[in-house]
Amino acid sequence: MTKKRDLLSREGRVLECTIDIHVRAAGGKTSRSRDSAHYLIVEGDFTEPLKGITKFLLQVSPDPEPSLGARDMPCVGSVFQVKPTIQAGATLTPAEFQSLLVLASSGTLRSVTMVFQAPHYGHGLIASLSFSSRAPEVE
Repeated sequence: MTKKRDLLSREGRVLECTIDIHVRAAGGKTSRSRDSAHYLIVEGDFTEPLKGITKFLLQVSPDPEPSLGARDMPCVGSVFQVKPTIQAGATLTPAEFQSLLVLASSGTLRSVTMVFQAPHYGHGLIASLSFSSRAPEVE
């Protein structure tokens, strides 16, 4: 039986957003393919540290049918590194990703809230993500 880890919640102040687009062609004379991928990278500072770290980098990409994960709990992404920066990745539906791009490209994406498993060996699943044009509440 897998033991579920406690869920943590962190709100972060968005400092920078970048968009990466990758296109690749492959094949030969008889078989050709073209692949592409695009990502929004959100960087900032959590208002409360996680294991002494506040800096985060979240890579978000669209997927027509995002997975809920095949692990011990449904998830929208995962934390895969905690030090020196908390790094995570998540997938959104194309419509959700488009809405996030509008916030980011207009310069109004101000905060991210992430609910996730307490990382174990630097890894944890993300239960939920919220993006907002509101600034995070600072105590």
